[in-house]
Parts: sequence; structure tokens; C-alpha cells
Amino acid sequence: MVQRLLQVAVIDPSAIIAIDAAETLAERLACRADAYTPAQFVAMAQDRHFDLIVLAMEDDRGIQFPDEPVTDRHFRQAIADMARACRAPVILLSTDCGNDRGIPGFEGCPVVLKPYFPDDLVAAAVAALSRRTPAR
Repeated sequence: MVQRLLQVAVIDPSAIIAIDAAETLAERLACRADAYTPAQFVAMAQDRHFDLIVLAMEDDRGIQFPDEPVTDRHFRQAIADMARACRAPVILLSTDCGNDRGIPGFEGCPVVLKPYFPDDLVAAAVAALSRRTPAR
């Protein structure tokens, strides 16, 4: 029996940071990790199933969208809907140390502060995946 690779989405307004995090997770967890900017994610990932979503929240106001035609409210709702449908845990990345206790709208989701060490991101991913609810 062929085992399906875990599917991970890494979403960050900085494509370079998203790619770096996706490569780290793919190498360390032997999974498929795809990097997206917020607009790319909303446009391209709606029909995909993810086992884990890693989302950058830049400050307490939410997600920053430089030069992208996506609203914060629309994006938050899209992420929440997709995570619920996939039963995928969400890990938040943030530069705001005030977010280390959680972010409104994503209560209960772990927060990894940026800049992070790769081991911190991997540990958060392993912990989140171990707590996920299996799809029915």
C-alpha cells in the first residue's frame, strides 16, 4: 500500500520566507510543502486538501498584503473554511512578540515567533500534526 505524503501549505506575504519554510518542512518531515503568498493561496489552493497550514500573521492587525488585491477579512475566512474542511491544524508565524499568546480568530493555534529557528518550526508542525483530527 502506498502511503500518501502529508500536504502542507506555507503562506507568507514574502515568497522567499514561504519558500524557505516550505523547504525546511519538506526536508525534515518528508512531506509535500507548497509555498504561497496570500493572493496565490486564495486563487490557487481552494480545491486542495492540506494536512497542515502554516500562516504568517505580521502583527496584531492581521495579515499584511503588499500590492495584493485580497482583503484580510476575505483571506482569514478562506483559511478558516479550508482548515475546517480539511480538519487541518494551523500554525501561525508572527514577528509580533505580543502574539505569542495567540491571535484573535485563530484561538488555540500555536504561534512561532519570527525569526525562528528551523527546529522551532518543525517542532510546532510535529506537535500540531500529532493533535489533528483525522478526516472522515
